[in-house]
Amino acid sequence: MSEDQDLTPQPELPKPDFFPEPKRPWIVNATLGVAVLLCLFFVVSLAIRFMNPPSDPSRLDPEKIDPKLVIQIQVLNGNGIPKLTDQAIAFLRQQGFDVVEKGNYSSFNTENTVVLDRIGDKAAAKKLADVLGLPSGRILTQISYEYYADLTLVIGKDYKILAPFNKK
Repeated sequence: MSEDQDLTPQPELPKPDFFPEPKRPWIVNATLGVAVLLCLFFVVSLAIRFMNPPSDPSRLDPEKIDPKLVIQIQVLNGNGIPKLTDQAIAFLRQQGFDVVEKGNYSSFNTENTVVLDRIGDKAAAKKLADVLGLPSGRILTQISYEYYADLTLVIGKDYKILAPFNKK
């Protein structure tokens, strides 16, 4: 060995720390994450708002809309054949009726289609019967304010006589 070499042990250099301890507590990180998400939400909301502006309410003339002219109808399937109510609803909406509810009648053994007048508006019931091609004898008055609809249409087994299903 030469005199120039020093054999004294050298202190070890610290190893690089690839995973340092976080300097901020986790609550700060969580708060920052929530803040970033909120900012992102607001930016997306603004973008959607500008891409889809609200409709102009001035285009609807309130004087032309008479609530008494809007006839609200409930359509019920009384024969058990699937999808008939959907076809009837599409037809009635094309005719300007407001269908507010659909469903099944208490029985699927209803022979004749009927219009049930729920509020005592015979003119509205007659209008619905005429559009469907039903005779006025198929209009029954069952006044009940429990329903949201003015009229109830119960589609019976004779549905093929109705305008939406009558393909002549």
